[in-house]
Formats: sequence, structure tokens, C-alpha cells
Amino acid sequence: MKRLYPVVPHLLAWLAFFALTFLTPIYADDFGNVFGYYRQAPLEPGQFPTLRTFVSVPGAAWNLLELVWTHWNHENGRFAAAFLLRLTAGMPHWLFAAFNASVWVALWAAFCRLLAVPRGWRPAVFAAAFAFALTQDACLWLSGACNYLWPMAWMVAAALLFVRPRLGESVFAWRNAWMAALLPLGFVAAGGHELLSVSACLALTVYWLREIAKGRFAVNGRLLLTVGLGLGALAVVFAPGTLTRAGGAAFFAPDAQLLYSIARKGMAYLRCGMANPLLFAVTAGTVAVVVWRRRFSLPERAWWVLLVGWLVVVVTCALSAGGDRTAWPASVCALAMAVVLARHLAPWAWMRWRVPVTLAVSLLAVAVVGVTAANNMAMSRAADAVIRAWRDNPQHVAVSPEVRKVCAESWLDRSWELRTLVGWGMGEPWTNPGVARFYGKPFFILAEPAVWEGLYLRDTLCVPQNRLPCGWYARADADVLALPLPEGSMLRPGTRVSGKPTYADVPPPLSVVARLRKRILREGWASFSLISPEQEMQQGSPLTGYVLPTPHGRYLILRHNRNIPRESIADIQVSEE
Repeated sequence: MKRLYPVVPHLLAWLAFFALTFLTPIYADDFGNVFGYYRQAPLEPGQFPTLRTFVSVPGAAWNLLELVWTHWNHENGRFAAAFLLRLTAGMPHWLFAAFNASVWVALWAAFCRLLAVPRGWRPAVFAAAFAFALTQDACLWLSGACNYLWPMAWMVAAALLFVRPRLGESVFAWRNAWMAALLPLGFVAAGGHELLSVSACLALTVYWLREIAKGRFAVNGRLLLTVGLGLGALAVVFAPGTLTRAGGAAFFAPDAQLLYSIARKGMAYLRCGMANPLLFAVTAGTVAVVVWRRRFSLPERAWWVLLVGWLVVVVTCALSAGGDRTAWPASVCALAMAVVLARHLAPWAWMRWRVPVTLAVSLLAVAVVGVTAANNMAMSRAADAVIRAWRDNPQHVAVSPEVRKVCAESWLDRSWELRTLVGWGMGEPWTNPGVARFYGKPFFILAEPAVWEGLYLRDTLCVPQNRLPCGWYARADADVLALPLPEGSMLRPGTRVSGKPTYADVPPPLSVVARLRKRILREGWASFSLISPEQEMQQGSPLTGYVLPTPHGRYLILRHNRNIPRESIADIQVSEE
């Protein structure tokens, strides 16, 4: 039984994670990835691949490389993640679920080995991974797993390799010729996610500065691995797609004052903490340990784990919005830091409380798995209903459903809205070309219930009392603007459009204090935009929309914040995206 005990948590974790992944349907970009991988395969529209088609796709290698190059050039620099995403998108879903579960188990087994966790505590660590580090859209969804879970596993594997004593030897000895492979290995490991790559490079910079200061700099395996990681990080961060996304991000806006920008990062950290309370406690404990470091006696590896974890948290908050998928690496590092602090600062509790802590965390993990499974099944049924309604609709428009899910605490209910099925943004109806191409349809629109009832079924929005001075129509209870298209319009149904509004009576620029107050209070507009209505008017923020076909005509639909006075709209310049 003692020999089987270490295997049990690995097996239970694999089965639970396999079930959760298998219950998670593919969403959004996944349809486009499947279509792109199989565009040369003899598959019918809407037909998912099998194991036989997966291994016999003509021209698959060239298609895969072309898709990865396009992703690096236009989307972001995550070339390694993009490669695996396109590859696994063509797998049968059960095969991806099995592979994903294996990566999850390998990640936490590697963490236990890196942190030197005793075998008796490994069940608690595996259970805590489900309780505190299971984010559905970063771990279970195909695109999220390839961009977050797997790159984290690569980084932990690289860390395990880095601490091996053998890598401290010179690379010029014949028996160490194999170390030449460390350079491309590090390059690929850094190609998963830019936040992890930047954090790793910062930690390695501290390491090598320390080695140089102590006169221990050498051309060894660790240096080759560092160089590879650095080159990979440069390829990720300075990719054309990454620079384009960074240039359009809200926190790089040229009119953002330094103080306001810092405050926004602080709010991002608060959102991280609200998503995972463990993040607050652990980072605060880490700061306390570092400030009063002379009072604590920690092994060198423990100090490095705390440093790297802290850097991941800082980089996540500094270079991202700090929530949802981007906060997941910080949650994982928070759990690793918590294990280190508990192991070395309270060793007596570590040994005495092993059984009750393991039992309590295991029960919490069971609750999390149950809640997530229930949410997945609800969303799977709703997604299937949306697809059926869309395929049967002659205009290829479906109504966005309201999915009732089992809800726990905010850090237990790690689910995302069903709107992820068709695209990104603040919940606006969207046309996702990947879904449409996969099913062999011209377009796919998921209309909000207000748009479905007010325009699609019958026109109750474009009536005289709702007409604006600019010629568009709006209703006080809907975040949309509508404009009937005349007969003969060249805009095709489902076309994505962008509108540039011009406002009259624009309010004066807000002070830094007013911006902070609005940012903290949110005042009911948080679900629509990251900036206040006054700032939207000052900046003339572009509006996204689409052409909605209905049985009684076509309409231009633009999503617009209802908290902005619609009467102040002077003009809207519309263009195709």
C-alpha cells in the first residue's frame, strides 16, 4: 500500500482533469483552428476529425507551419503555443483531453519535485491545485490550455533542468556535447507565453548578476539554457503581432498619466486577488519574509521560488489587465509560494497537520470539480442548442442564451460566458468566421436578447420616438445603436463594421482624482468598457458592430454605452473591418 500511495493522487487528478476537459466543448477560435488544420482533408462541413483523419491529412505539415507563421506575424508571438494549438485542434477531443490531463498531472508532479515536497504531502498539493489553481478558460478550454497551462509546464520543466548539478559543468567537455541542445530547448520553452518568458528572464538576470558578483560566471549548460530562453523571449515579445496588440492596449494609451497608469495596475492586482484570495495572502507573506529576511532561515531554492513567483505576479499585473486567463500564472505561483512558506516557516505545523489539511483541501477540491463539471455540462448543452438554432436559421442568426449555472464563491466558479462561443470583447454579438467556415456557412451572428426581440423578430427599436439627431436609433435600456439599411446596400449580412463617433458638448478632461474615483466605483459601466463614459466621449472610442439580416430588412448594429447621452452624438463614420 505504501508503494501505491504516491500513485493515487496522480491517478485521481488525471481522471478528474480528463473528465473536466472532455466536458468542455470547443469554442471561438478552436473552430477556425480545426478548419485551418483540415482545410485539405476530405471532411464534410461540420464534421469533427477522428484519429484516422488526424494521422492522414494531406499537406498537414505545410498548413501547420503556415498557420503558425500567420499567428506570429498578426496575432501574437507565442509561436510554440500556436504550433501546439493548431496541431491539437485537429485531434479527436478525447485524445486532447487525455493529453491535457497528462500535462496537468506532470505540471504538479514537477512542482512537487522542484519544491522538494515530501510524498506524504503530495495529495494535499494535488488537491490544492484543483481548489486554488483551476481556471476553466486557462486549463480546460483548448486554446487556453495551449496558451497557459502547457507553457507553465514547459517553464517548470526548464526550472527542474536548470537546477540539475550537471548543468553547472563546462560545455567544452566532450561528455557534455549534448548540452548544445539546451539552447533550442530554451528557445522553444520561451515561446509559450510572453508573461512567463519575461518573468523567467528577469529571474535569470538576477541569478547571473549574482554569479558574476561572486566570480562564478562560466560557460556551462545553465548559460546555454539562459541564452535560449532569452532569444525565445525576444521572439515572443517583439513579434509583429505582439507589438500590434500592445500598441492598441488601453494601458499603453498616450494620454494616460503615470500616476493613473500605476493606479490601474493596482486595480489589476486587486482583481487578481478577488479572483484568488490566496494570491493576496501569499504575496503579502513573501514581502514580509523578504523585508525581515534575517529572521528566517530558508534554503537557497526556497528563496528562488519566492523570487520567481513574486516576479510573475508583478509582471502579470504590470503587463496585462490582471484578470481571467492572464491571472492564472500568478495563481499557480501563489500556490507554489504558499507551499514554500508553509514548509519552511512552520515545519512543526507541516508535520502535525498533514492529515486534517489534506482532508480539508481534498473536500474543497471535490467541490470545485463538481461545480466546474456542472457548469461545463450546462454550457455544453446551451452551446449545442445555439449551434442547432443557428444552422436551422436562414439568416444564420441565433439568440444569445442566458445559461443558469451552479455558482460557488468567486474563486470557485471559474467559468466564462457562453459568448466565448462566437468571439471576444465585452459580450457584443459578433461574427466569428472560424465557426462559419467550419460549418460551411457564410457567417454566424449571436444576437443579444434585446436585439433579437427588438429588431430581428419585429422592429420595435427603429421607431420615430427613438430617432437620434444623427439619424441613428437607440433605446434607453439597450447598449446598441441601429440604422436601417436601404435596399441595394453593398454591405453583406454578417459583415463586421467599425464606427467612429463624433460627440457634441464633450465634457472637459477629468482630473487624475476623478479618473481614480470612477475607476474604483465603476458606477454601473464596468461591464461595458474599461474607461468611463466621459473618457469614451473625449477619446471618441470606436464602436464595434455588424450587419444584421432579418426577415424584414438589414440593419447596421453598433454597440454603444447607454450611459453616454445619445443626443450628443453628432455623427458616426462607419467602415468595414
